[in-house]
Amino acid sequence: MMILVMFMFIPPMLLTPADQAFSDASYVYEPMMDGVRLILSRKGKETRIWTSDRTECTRQFPEPLSVPVEGDVILDGAACSINPDTGLNEVKLVKDRLRLKKSGRIRSYAAQRPVSYVVWDILFYNGRDLRRLAADQKALHPRSRNAVRRQLLLGVSG
Repeated sequence: MMILVMFMFIPPMLLTPADQAFSDASYVYEPMMDGVRLILSRKGKETRIWTSDRTECTRQFPEPLSVPVEGDVILDGAACSINPDTGLNEVKLVKDRLRLKKSGRIRSYAAQRPVSYVVWDILFYNGRDLRRLAADQKALHPRSRNAVRRQLLLGVSG
């Protein structure tokens, strides 16, 4: 496998609209989470976060900065937030964060209206481009994709 230089921003794969719902065993289906698409990039000790349109929003979303992954990684995911009054997932609470500029307000929102970072895909890991790997091929690279998934799910390394 080719080793690549780590990029700080990679555009996410976008949804493809379809005229009708379909079912096909060759596709992997994931639940839809209403939120804001975020690309998280960690290289060394630096972590940065962007929206899908390349707007840097690292300051506005401190919660994903502590994602439990060792090594250099680029993750594709979504920031989601549960409305404390209704218990429902509300994208508006996440979009409100994007407008915040003052550190005190950002800390207040993070404490009172925290976001969860739902990881959809691991794009790069320790210099390896994983974008072309199909979901069922992940076993071919157990020291990269599987290691990151284990760290994300269990909060442990290795």
